[in-house]
Amino acid sequence: MRTSRKLINTVSDGEPGGLADMPWDSCGVFWKNWTDWICTTANRLAPNAGRVLEIGGRGQELADFIPGREFRTFNSPAEDICRRTPFPDGHFDLIVSKMSFEHFYEPFAAADEVTRLLAPGGTLLVMTVWSWRYHTAPGVEDYFRFSVPALRQLFPRLREVESGYDLADRRADCRLDNVAIDELGGWREHWYVYLAACKPRLSSTPAPVARYRANVSVLSYSFDDIRSAYEGLLSYDSVAEAANAVLSMKQSDIDPTLLDDGERGLPSEDRFFSTGYSRMMLGRYLFAAAQFCRGAEVLDTCAGLGWGTFLVAQYAARVTAFDLDDEVVSFCRQAWPQPNIEWLSGNALKLDFLPDGFFDVALAMETVEHFSAADARVYIANIEGRLRTGGVLIGTSAFPATREEADAIAARNQHHPHIFTNDEFLALLHTYFSRAAVIGGWMFIAIK
Repeated sequence: MRTSRKLINTVSDGEPGGLADMPWDSCGVFWKNWTDWICTTANRLAPNAGRVLEIGGRGQELADFIPGREFRTFNSPAEDICRRTPFPDGHFDLIVSKMSFEHFYEPFAAADEVTRLLAPGGTLLVMTVWSWRYHTAPGVEDYFRFSVPALRQLFPRLREVESGYDLADRRADCRLDNVAIDELGGWREHWYVYLAACKPRLSSTPAPVARYRANVSVLSYSFDDIRSAYEGLLSYDSVAEAANAVLSMKQSDIDPTLLDDGERGLPSEDRFFSTGYSRMMLGRYLFAAAQFCRGAEVLDTCAGLGWGTFLVAQYAARVTAFDLDDEVVSFCRQAWPQPNIEWLSGNALKLDFLPDGFFDVALAMETVEHFSAADARVYIANIEGRLRTGGVLIGTSAFPATREEADAIAARNQHHPHIFTNDEFLALLHTYFSRAAVIGGWMFIAIK
């Protein structure tokens, strides 16, 4: 469970919690006791860590934690965490980086290397700065500042345990503490930022890295956030043009047998359009496309009548779309002749019909409910196996809160043999994916 720990202190010396109540050092300046926090957190989250790496330190903060463990340090400029290091994959059970990421010229590359070095089940502790004076050392430049969302974005394949800002030194005047004065006057709003995260133990398939880093912040969206996002997209002329092309297709244009007694549908149908649900139908694809599919190689599973694939193809570099029904696939080829879409016939429980290679994004819109519980697990595992590391699975279905509600929903539709509860499906996703969320009991997003 993720927690957020924030130490917010007022700046008036006379107020409770203000500077007058803080412990001060011999220079009259309060500095947070990171040594205590690091050791306490390490003992709490990684008590059995056998191999420890400290980036940007010499072991002082970890002195009480190190005895009996393999301990290594890695420091700039003699060493460079922004490039591949000599350590093997998953070598360290605990990695600590204190006030270093602001000095890394390629922080995303550094974060990827840290993720590689961390063992499954291992713990990462990162402390850096959100607001701080400009500070350098010989051979070490000062490049970046980080918010909590920025730290999450650095490590999309780690599961967050704790994060926050620490304002303990907010108005401390570093000019009184023998700190070099910068060209802007030497002191600012001093905000620390930190993240504790773990590397999940997954039943996942080794794969090359995705072309693009997923937007981790989307996992914390609410249903209203998603709806607001896709409503905004529908207001753009270029998007509206594609959406109108989809809405122009009517039931009368399709062989009734392809509609599968109403199980397949078009957004233009009165049962959807008159209620406004058609916007949600279009919106789920547009949201997925705009957030994750730009320039990506996308796999659209169980694509049905193909109008959602067509929308995604407006953003993706290439979309491979398939369905089990040969006649539906033939229809899609004729109805949506996009040059960047490949239409295939195949079984989602095998995927042996797909071309060799991996995908950046996989779509599973209104799909998982069409499988039994056992087959759904095979389906999710199959998709994970064809995604690149860091790739995204995004889809929709109904995920009620209780088993009773799930069974009642399944009983109303002969095409839906099993409905997962919210918690059941999230647990399934966490078996194969580093991060996952079910939003509004409807949309799920998972990052490999």
